[in-house]
Amino acid sequence: MDRRPSSIEWQTEEYEYKHKSPDWFWALGIIAVASAVAAVLFGNFLFAIVIILGSVTLSLHAGRRPEIINYRIDKKGVRSGNTLYPYATLNSFCIDEDDRFLILESDRLLVPHVFLPLPRDADMDEIHEYLLQNLAEKEHGVPITQKVMDLIGF
Repeated sequence: MDRRPSSIEWQTEEYEYKHKSPDWFWALGIIAVASAVAAVLFGNFLFAIVIILGSVTLSLHAGRRPEIINYRIDKKGVRSGNTLYPYATLNSFCIDEDDRFLILESDRLLVPHVFLPLPRDADMDEIHEYLLQNLAEKEHGVPITQKVMDLIGF
């Protein structure tokens, strides 16, 4: 008799919130203005506008609190909130037990890795066994972009 669950579900914040001090926002503003001024001095006005818009967007995102997201692994695929990642679009998975992430490698060109946070009480073995039924396991190194985002406080 098969005792495996039909699905595995959990809820957690979509990302780990890191408080940013007013100094962080001041530093962002100073770097953005200096970069935009340099772009204008070199005659690249469009790049200056992109820098200012990007820094405003970044500061708005930095102050936002994470939402509680429902995650589910079932026979159709892996669901994160309202987004379903069918097994047919996924190449492999890796469970990062240190940082508590489920890392999925998809066939998407622009964002090939999907990071799903795992709660502290998650049964890693159960998740591992369930995913092995449908996906290959492959060691995924943490991309440099993820390391940079952690370094700047995201």
